[in-house]
Amino acid sequence: MKSRSIPTLFVFALTLLVAGSAIAQSGHTGGCTCGQFASKPIPWQVEHSTTAYQNAAFAEFARWNNVANIVSATLGDGNNVDLANLQNEIFFATADFFTPDTFGICIISPQSAFSGTPSFNDCSEKPVSVSCGTFQEADVVINSDFSRGFTPNGPPDFDDNNGPAYYGATALHEIGHGLGLHHNFRNLSTMNYFEDFAAQYLAIADATIIRAAYPSQSKSMTDMGTYPFRYDPQKQQYSATTPVSFSPSSVAAGTGKFTVSNMTVENVGSTNLSSVKVEFYLSTDTTITTGDIFLASFTYNSFPSSGFDDTPFVDIPVPGSAPSGSYYVGARVLQNASSTDSITYNNTWASPNKLTVTGGTSGGVCTPSTANLCLNSNRFRVTLSAKDPRTAATGPGVASSFNANVGYYSIPALTGDATNIEVFVKVLDGRPINGKFWVFYGGLTDFELTITVTDMTTGAVKTYVRPGLSLAGGADTSAF
Repeated sequence: MKSRSIPTLFVFALTLLVAGSAIAQSGHTGGCTCGQFASKPIPWQVEHSTTAYQNAAFAEFARWNNVANIVSATLGDGNNVDLANLQNEIFFATADFFTPDTFGICIISPQSAFSGTPSFNDCSEKPVSVSCGTFQEADVVINSDFSRGFTPNGPPDFDDNNGPAYYGATALHEIGHGLGLHHNFRNLSTMNYFEDFAAQYLAIADATIIRAAYPSQSKSMTDMGTYPFRYDPQKQQYSATTPVSFSPSSVAAGTGKFTVSNMTVENVGSTNLSSVKVEFYLSTDTTITTGDIFLASFTYNSFPSSGFDDTPFVDIPVPGSAPSGSYYVGARVLQNASSTDSITYNNTWASPNKLTVTGGTSGGVCTPSTANLCLNSNRFRVTLSAKDPRTAATGPGVASSFNANVGYYSIPALTGDATNIEVFVKVLDGRPINGKFWVFYGGLTDFELTITVTDMTTGAVKTYVRPGLSLAGGADTSAF
């Protein structure tokens, strides 16, 4: 159970550079289980009433299933929810044993199978004499009256006190109890509940103990993760997790460099990897994509399973093409030199604070004019030139805006009529789908068209040429 206090009930609270550092292989691998269900995969029912929380619950079951085939989650009907019906369920409820600051609980029957006698809470407290048993039922109950409330979508806040709690961190932790895991306060682990933004990750400690407890269900899997914090096992409780930071907080484009501290890179997967790459970006938002301002990459020649690195990355340069402004610092980890792994939720992060860039390229936004069509909140500048294939005469497009994402051109130098609409252009933010901005264009003329699109944030440029005497348009869904 996630909580700031442990109730007396037997429920558990979730209150191209080469990196110069060595890969650590100890310190993140502790943890323990006690008891489990006789048959696997373990059936669970999701009894949430809203689609958002149903999807969030399934996502957390899937994170455990990435490591081992141990759960089989289905959608229940919301009826006959019971703590003693021999059905494993996850649901929201208000109960007498909840306090306003309790996130949720996992109730396991019989309790002796989970802790033996005497009982224990933290893995470090486990008596040698404890023998574990077989579970008959486990129910995860999320506190519907939690004082801060929940959000089904992340990311959780870094200080773990401001705003709603992240449902996913609570559910992942409580499901872990239903798999037999006890609290683990000596390692980076979802079973260490002292930070929401750390508990959301299924880390090395969790994967290692699940593989040991469920050997016949374990999977061969690749999962490189990077986290916006560093865990220090020498510290206690909330102070053990330090959010990512960078210094200095202001740098000059073209000449400035900075250091990123308190970040972690982990190999949660079951296999050793080579050529693991970490890329750094500047972003105007907290979604890190390859369309952001690229800074530098650091490559590990080898990265063993259960290995991690939490040492600083130094001398990250800011390119001279970066516009002046304030940016989130972000990172992306790749399983090899060119691609991320299929477990994507832990592949990127963005800093809670912003880096100031000075002395960069002027502007950073498009200024509308008859020559410049400015789209997608003025981030993209579009210009057009045309050529008449019959006469070889050329002329510029005259831009007009239709809405924030769509504009059009007339070409009076060739048509003699400024009211004739000849070309439409649209730029959409497709990052929620594939991490890219999309460019579409279409012509109402058979002139040869040259369309130039400039990302004013990154300086990237794409040029599209449509031949003369053609009537086709074009689409680029991986433009920026």
